[in-house]
Amino acid sequence: MTPEGPGVETSTAAPPEASRHSLLRRFIETAILFISMIAIVRAIALEPFGVPTGSMAHTLVGNHKACHCPRCGYPVVVGSASNGTSKSTRDPYRRASCPNCGESPLRFDAVRECIGDRLLVDKNVFELRKPRRWEVAVFRCPYDGNKPYVKRIVGLPGETVLLRNGDLVINNALVRKSIDECRAVRVELFDNNYQPADRGWRQRWRTLPQEPTSADWQSAMLNVADAFVNRSELQVDEQNADAWLIYRHWLLDENQEAHLRDDFGYNGGDLPHRLNTVHDFAIEFDLQAERSNGSVEVALWDGHDEICAILSVDSARRTQLVHARTGEVLSASESHLRSGQTHRVEYYFFDRRAALVIDGRQVLTCDLPEVGHRQPVSRPFRLRGRDVSLTIRNFRLFRDIHYGATGGDCRNGVYEPWPLGPDEYFLLGDNSANSQDSRFWTDAGVPERYFMGKPLLLHQPSQWTHVRNWEIECIDLKRVRWIR
Repeated sequence: MTPEGPGVETSTAAPPEASRHSLLRRFIETAILFISMIAIVRAIALEPFGVPTGSMAHTLVGNHKACHCPRCGYPVVVGSASNGTSKSTRDPYRRASCPNCGESPLRFDAVRECIGDRLLVDKNVFELRKPRRWEVAVFRCPYDGNKPYVKRIVGLPGETVLLRNGDLVINNALVRKSIDECRAVRVELFDNNYQPADRGWRQRWRTLPQEPTSADWQSAMLNVADAFVNRSELQVDEQNADAWLIYRHWLLDENQEAHLRDDFGYNGGDLPHRLNTVHDFAIEFDLQAERSNGSVEVALWDGHDEICAILSVDSARRTQLVHARTGEVLSASESHLRSGQTHRVEYYFFDRRAALVIDGRQVLTCDLPEVGHRQPVSRPFRLRGRDVSLTIRNFRLFRDIHYGATGGDCRNGVYEPWPLGPDEYFLLGDNSANSQDSRFWTDAGVPERYFMGKPLLLHQPSQWTHVRNWEIECIDLKRVRWIR
């Protein structure tokens, strides 16, 4: 027994060597526990998946290079030659162009290639419920050695699938997307925030002072819109009230107006298929009205019909969707804009469905019947204010995915309807022009037993960045997101 008393201290501390062994043991135990938890989660719940190709661009990108356009500053992403259906030795970087202003060729010689996106896949979701239309799925392709593929589901068991005029037709009925589905697949055509340094976008914005019909404003000679355009802002005041501000697709280098097509900057140049004219458009912008008791009129044209959204400002009048040619009111709501406030406006005309969204809430929608022939479109949008002053910022123009033939063995569901079996799904890539999918396979349908899961999170998008004198590849935090 050891005596204790004043001035006598006892110590229970372990010897230094024993303490080091204890810390090392704790570290090893913690590491083993952590690795075991990851293994368990991966085995029963989540699994990482790499995306090497760009068949799902822009939703998911494969190996690629990125730069900013030297003329307008737009961020350009171009996929590597290993993408999609092309088996040629083409160099997509050699003839890459800016999808916003058309600047070509872009210089990618000194740009390093990034690896494709990496996903976390929920392995159990399809054990609990059936796959749904328009959601993204990972599956083992039975027509390519059971390799893992990622595509978007468009056709469900027992349905008949046809891709007609760029749209999806199921059982001979046009399929229309919800607002969230439209946001997930829309392809950006133009962003007014990215301005050519020398001239801006004076050539794309034009005005027409008189009241045109739907047919007239598509072919009329347009006036310069300098009074409306203040660099990236569009402004309507008392001096130019009631005049229509019109967007036209203008090629800067060719100095001419051109029809909008399904060109996709991600694919670079020299894809072996002809471009298709597109007809389904959407716009998005921030709008601030300074005077009350007026209205804002926003119209979209799809080559057959023009639907005008009339947004009431601090007025008892209703917000409406109106057929521009006939004047018929197709849908109406008591919602209105408030003067002095900035509102986020989205307006879609996809799949022959017009839908108006204000501040994230869908306020109006109407469906039009499917039509056959539609005219090529170069002027998809026009706007004016009635008894209001407007400022529009962050204007962007989009198109819908255009599904169709891309040459070669692309046949299933393209030229005639394709019937799916009782357990089969029809899957397509978002990059329709460069995707190996149900259109090409020996049998278009993929049985449900081949499904691996649903992508849940894009957790490792990559980018190259400079740290002092070093260039390193790291996670692009701006692109980390949940996948719809």
